[in-house]
Amino acid sequence: HGDGIIGISMGGVHGLEGYVAQEVFWTGLPTGAQSGGAGDVTLSNAGEVLTAGDYAAAMTALSYGSGYGSGAVTVSNDGGTIGTSGLLSHGIIAESHAFASAGLEEPAAAGSVEVSNAAGHISTEGAGAAIAVCRLMRAAWP
Repeated sequence: HGDGIIGISMGGVHGLEGYVAQEVFWTGLPTGAQSGGAGDVTLSNAGEVLTAGDYAAAMTALSYGSGYGSGAVTVSNDGGTIGTSGLLSHGIIAESHAFASAGLEEPAAAGSVEVSNAAGHISTEGAGAAIAVCRLMRAAWP
């Protein structure tokens, strides 16, 4: 994993050892996560972001709440150039995900997800590599 620009707000992981925060998109919340809300995440690019290698996204913005809500995620590549090369090396990953804690029937609200590519350029090369992966999710977490 050789991501270009990463912005993460993650609730419920205080004091946990042995996990890598940018892996949460691929693996989910780490075992032992407690409850905690997540804030807004905003990333912008007007330059050049190039990555090479498998699972190497150019821009990754994640807001993950555990038992509480997750924040809004905003990514803009306005006038910038993004290029990736590798298996599942997405141009942009933008996700707001609210997990329900054990004992809760419903997860809290997930924030909005907004992606802009005004006058920008995004190219991806590699199996399964998308220009943009945008997700707003509410799900249970064991």
